[in-house]
Amino acid sequence: MSNYDNGQQRAAVPSLRQMRRPRSSGSAPLIGGAAACVKGQGAVEFVAILGMMLLIVLVVLTISNQRLIDLSTQKIMVESRSSVKNLADAANHVYSQGIGAKKYVFIRLPVDANLSKSFIANRTIILNVRGTDISALTDGNVTGNFPSSAGGSWLKVESMGSYVQIGNYYLELDSGSLYVNMANTTNKTVTIRALNWGNRSINVTLYPTWTDSPDASRRVNLTVPTLTAEILEASSETFTLQFNSGNRTGGIYTGLLTFVANFTDGGAGPYETADVPVTVEVSIQPVYRNIREDINQSTLVIVLLSNATTVSIGKNLSLGGGPFNNPYNITLFVCARPDSDVSDVHIYSLNQSVSIFGIFGLEYYTGTITPSQCKFRNINLTSNATPVTGIFNETIIAIPVNASTPLAANNATLLIGAAIDATGPAVLAGNVSLSPAYPRTSVNISANISDTGGLSGQVWINTCILQNASVRNYSMGASDGAYDTQLEVASYNFTSISDGNVSLNITCNDSFNNWGTNYTLNFTVDSIPPQLLSTNFGAYCGSYGNPCGTGVFPNGTRFFYLSNPVWLNATVNDSATGGANITACDVYVDTDVTPLSMVASDGTFDSSFEYANVSLGSLAANSTHNLTVNCTDRHGNIATNYTQFVVNTSCQNIDTAVTVTLQSDVHASGGGTCFNITASGANLNCNNYAISGLSNAGTYGVYVNASNVGVGNCTVTSFDSGILYNRTLYGRIENVTTNSHTNAGVYLLSTNLSNISGISASSNAIGAYLVNVTGGNITSGTMYENAAGATALLFSQTSSVKVTRVYMNATGFHIRLDYSSTNNTFFYNNITGSGVWVNNTGTANDNYFNTSLGSGAGAGNYYWNVTLYDANDSISSPDGFADKGTQYPFNWTYLGSLWNVSGNDSGPATSRQS
Repeated sequence: MSNYDNGQQRAAVPSLRQMRRPRSSGSAPLIGGAAACVKGQGAVEFVAILGMMLLIVLVVLTISNQRLIDLSTQKIMVESRSSVKNLADAANHVYSQGIGAKKYVFIRLPVDANLSKSFIANRTIILNVRGTDISALTDGNVTGNFPSSAGGSWLKVESMGSYVQIGNYYLELDSGSLYVNMANTTNKTVTIRALNWGNRSINVTLYPTWTDSPDASRRVNLTVPTLTAEILEASSETFTLQFNSGNRTGGIYTGLLTFVANFTDGGAGPYETADVPVTVEVSIQPVYRNIREDINQSTLVIVLLSNATTVSIGKNLSLGGGPFNNPYNITLFVCARPDSDVSDVHIYSLNQSVSIFGIFGLEYYTGTITPSQCKFRNINLTSNATPVTGIFNETIIAIPVNASTPLAANNATLLIGAAIDATGPAVLAGNVSLSPAYPRTSVNISANISDTGGLSGQVWINTCILQNASVRNYSMGASDGAYDTQLEVASYNFTSISDGNVSLNITCNDSFNNWGTNYTLNFTVDSIPPQLLSTNFGAYCGSYGNPCGTGVFPNGTRFFYLSNPVWLNATVNDSATGGANITACDVYVDTDVTPLSMVASDGTFDSSFEYANVSLGSLAANSTHNLTVNCTDRHGNIATNYTQFVVNTSCQNIDTAVTVTLQSDVHASGGGTCFNITASGANLNCNNYAISGLSNAGTYGVYVNASNVGVGNCTVTSFDSGILYNRTLYGRIENVTTNSHTNAGVYLLSTNLSNISGISASSNAIGAYLVNVTGGNITSGTMYENAAGATALLFSQTSSVKVTRVYMNATGFHIRLDYSSTNNTFFYNNITGSGVWVNNTGTANDNYFNTSLGSGAGAGNYYWNVTLYDANDSISSPDGFADKGTQYPFNWTYLGSLWNVSGNDSGPATSRQS
C-alpha cells in the first residue's frame, strides 16, 4: 500500500481534538508553559492569515478602482469623439446643401474639456479633453465655439454659403407660420410654443406687428395676454394669441410675430430671434336686415344683402391719371307676406332730383312674386360724371302691383346714404434723410400727406406709393404705424441705394380709392466720404507751414516728432468721391470728448477740395499723443484719419528717414552713445537743446552711419567725440556747439562731400578731426581749443576740403595736415594764439593756404601777428590781402616755428602799395 494511503494517514496523524485531550491520570502531566506557547502560536498564525487576506482585498480594490477610472476615461473619450464627429458630419451635410441649410446637433461636453485649447476654425474641429486633441476635418471652412459650460447642449450648424457657422442653439418655435380662419363678429384663440434647446435659462419676449383697420367694425384685434416668458433649459412655454373680428370684418389680414431670446442671468448673448408670419382670413356671414320691422302690417319687405346702409362712392384716378366712374353694386332681397297676392313689384328711386344713383326713377321689375316667395334684385349705383363731395340720402321704394289691397301702407322703402368723395390726397412736402454713418446704410424718404379737402369723418388716407425711374412701386408706411386720419406722414427706408442723382414720385390714395397727383422728389445720394490725402496730412512745428519729422513706433505705427505749439494741417478732397462740398473738419486730441474745429485755409469750407488747419496749442512733453481728424461733406459722409505724435524725444536709434526735433535737453544717463542714426535722409534738429554724456571712451553724442544726414542746432558735451560721421556721403553739420570731449568735437571718418558750417568747438583735444575724407567744406565756425597741446583742425589722408572763415585758437596746432593730405584749401580764416599756425607735413604745395584771384592778388588768411610784417596790397587790384612786400609770401622763412614745414600764404595787408 502506498505511503499516502488515506487510511494510514488518518491512523498515523492524531486529530486536533486528540491532541488537545488531557492525558489520563496515569500519564505524566503537561507543563503549563508548553500549553501557553501552543495558544500564542495559534494567535500569531491567525493574525498573519488575517493580514494576508486584508492585503489581498486592498490589491483587488485598487485594481478595481483603476479599472473604473479607465472605463470612465474611455467613456468620456468615446462621447467626445462622437460629439466632434457628429458636428463635422452635420457641417459637411449643410455645406453641401448651400446657404441657409441647417441642422441641430446634441453634444455632451465633459467637465475636464480644455476650451482654451479647443476651437472650431478653418476646416478643423478640435476638442481638447484631458490633454488629448480630438479632431475632425470638414469639407468647407467652419467657424464658431463650443458651449462655455460642461454638460449636454444643442448646437446649431448652419451654412452661410462659403462657410458653416456652429454655435449654441436656444430658441425654437413649434410653428414657422400661423393661419387662422374665423368668421366675422367672433373670437378665436391660438397658441404657439417656444422651446429652449440650450443649457441655460432664457427670457423670450414676443413683439407682435399687427395693423388694425381704423374702422372698429372692420378690424381684427390681436391681444397677447403675456408677452414675456422665462424658459428653463430643455423646456418650453406657450404664448397665447387672441383674435377678435368686427361685425363688418372680411378678407385677409396679415401680421408678424417676432420672438427674441436673451439669457435670464443677463450674460452676453444669445440674442436669438425668430419670425412667424400670421395670416387671418375672416369670412363674412350674411346679415339680413329688415328695413320695416312691422312686417305683419306690410305686404312687402326689402332686405339689403349687405352689412352697410351707407354706400361709399368715389372717383378713382388711375396711375396714369385718367378718371373713371366706380360703380357700387347692391342686392335687394324682396319678399312678400305668405298671405299676400302680389303679382309684381316696381322698384324705383323716390328722390329723382338728386342724380347720384343709376336708377334715376326707372322701374326695375322683379317679376311675379308668389306668396311666401322672395326674389333678388341687383342695382348698380354710380356717381355722376362730375360728382360733388358730400353725403346724400336716397329712398328706394318697392310697390306691389295687382295686389288685392294695393295700399300705400303696403309699400316697402329703403333709405340709402351715399358718401361721395372725388378728391385724392395731396403730398404737401417730401423729405430725404440720408444716414450720416459711413458706409451708407439707409436712405429714408418721408412725405407729409393731406386729404383734408375730402369728406371729413368718412375718408382717410389709405395707401402711399413710391415710384422710381424704373416704375417700380414701393409701399410707404405710416410713420405712426397706421393710416387712419386725413393727415399722415408716410415713409420708406431704402436699406441700399446706388449713388447718384435720384428722382422719385410719391402718390397716395384715400379710403374711397381716390388717387392724388404725383409729387416728384429729386435728390442726390452720396455714400462715399471725402479723401483725407495722407501725403498732405500731417502735423507741423512752430507755425503753420513748417513741417516736422515723422517716425515709426516699434509696432509699425507712424508718428510725428513735434515741438510746441503744435499745428495740424489736413488736405481733404471729395471731387472723386461724390463731388460734394466739404462742410467741416475737426480733430480730437487724446481723450478729449469735444473736438477742435479746424478752419479752411481760404477762410470758408465751400468747395470739394479744401486745406484745413488748426493750432493744438502746447501739449504735454515726453509722451505720445493721438489725433483723430474728421472731415465731413455736405451729404454727411465723414472721412477719418488717425495719427500719433511725440512731443519731445530722448536718446534713441533713428533708423527711418525722419526728422527728430528735440523739445528739451537730452542726457545719455547710461554713459553710451546718445543718438545713433542709421537711416539715409534722416535729420536731427536739436532745436537749440543740449545733448550730454559721461565722457566714456568710444561714445558719441551723435553717431551717423548713413548718407545725406543732417545734424543741426545742437550743443553736444562730454563724450569721447561730439559728432562722428563714419563712412557717409553728403553729411551736413550746421550751427553746432561741441565742447569738453576727450577726443574731437567733430569727427569725420571715411566721409566724402560733407559740409560743416557754424561750428563752435572748445575745450576738446581736437576741434575737428578729418580722416580719409574727400571733398566738402568747413565754413564760418570757431575752434577755441585751450586744452594743453590741443589742435583746432587735424587732417589725415584728407584731400579737396575747403576751409573758410573759421576762427582758430589752439595751444598746439591750428591747422595740422599729415603727409598724405593734399589739395586742401584754406583762406579767409582767422588764426590766432601761441600754437603753431600751420603744420603741413605733406609735399610742398599739396595743400593750399591761399587762392589766386588773378593779377597776382592773393586771398589768404588772417594771422595773429601779421602786423609785424610788411605786407602790402597792390593798388591795381586791391583785395585786402598782401601780394607785395619783403615778407611775402608767409612761410617758415618769415614766421619760424609758427609756420612748420611746407606751404605759404598771403596775409591781410597792413599798407597799400602805390
